[in-house]
Amino acid sequence: MNIRHEPIHTSQVVLRGTNIEQATQSDDAGLYRFTSVPAGEYELTITASFFHSSVIRTVRLQRDAVLVLPPVEMVFGGYDCNTRVPAYLSPLDRLDVNKGTLGGVIVDDHGHALADAKVTLFVPGTGVTGSTITDGEGRFSVRDVSLRRDYQIEVVRDGYFTEQFADFKIQAGFETVYDRLDLEPCEKGRCQSSLKRIRILPHCE
Repeated sequence: MNIRHEPIHTSQVVLRGTNIEQATQSDDAGLYRFTSVPAGEYELTITASFFHSSVIRTVRLQRDAVLVLPPVEMVFGGYDCNTRVPAYLSPLDRLDVNKGTLGGVIVDDHGHALADAKVTLFVPGTGVTGSTITDGEGRFSVRDVSLRRDYQIEVVRDGYFTEQFADFKIQAGFETVYDRLDLEPCEKGRCQSSLKRIRILPHCE
């Protein structure tokens, strides 16, 4: 499914597990199916021309059971080169068609995980949706988030400039995980936002 909620046919879908890999294509309705797959834990990768790939991690299949995943919303690669693309999706145990979970990893400017950072999810002009603290691996997770397109997060941690990140999407039935949200270090007493250095972003082609 794409950003206009239309099915994407002939997208490539690959299911990978220990010593097993299967591939298929979605049909005209955007549906795909794998049969005769052994019980176990798998990773699902969906690719389609002109769209960013989507990766669904930790797909658990049980013996003699049928697993139906929620629809996956693909992001059009040419829609906006600044669009934030999630690192992967992780299916939730409980499906709510109106809510999902937002997760991510907070790191320093060298890519090292930052624990004990306060992460606040909010909608500009509306208010705070939820907040949490990163764990020892820099990971955070905000649950029961309503489906909107304009979420932002604010990250606060001692020794680093407070940072705000924008353009987060939520998918129903999944934890949408965004990787490597980095903070810039600051000296004690010199962490005012006006002292942040100008950061040159990669060229967007």
